[in-house]
Amino acid sequence: MAVERELAVHIAGLLPDITAAKARYAPTAQWTPESLGYYIQSVLQGAFVFAKAKQGPDVARESIAHLRNYLTLLFPRPTHRKRAPARKETP
Repeated sequence: MAVERELAVHIAGLLPDITAAKARYAPTAQWTPESLGYYIQSVLQGAFVFAKAKQGPDVARESIAHLRNYLTLLFPRPTHRKRAPARKETP
């Protein structure tokens, strides 16, 4: 129970940012901010366990890099293209 409470605190801390990002970048996505919060915590906690087991940070760094890539896929940024300057018509 104590572990679940602590993890819930971490997930609750993520929810405002995830909710805002979903509303802005993925409003029609079928996943919930809470489910993504659990996923993020799963990756982070698992990365910490593996880093301890392997006695080094490399596996955690790689896991976090994969998490970042996944989040980039979930929250695509709109592309902003510069418009070409309007041509002046010659009379």
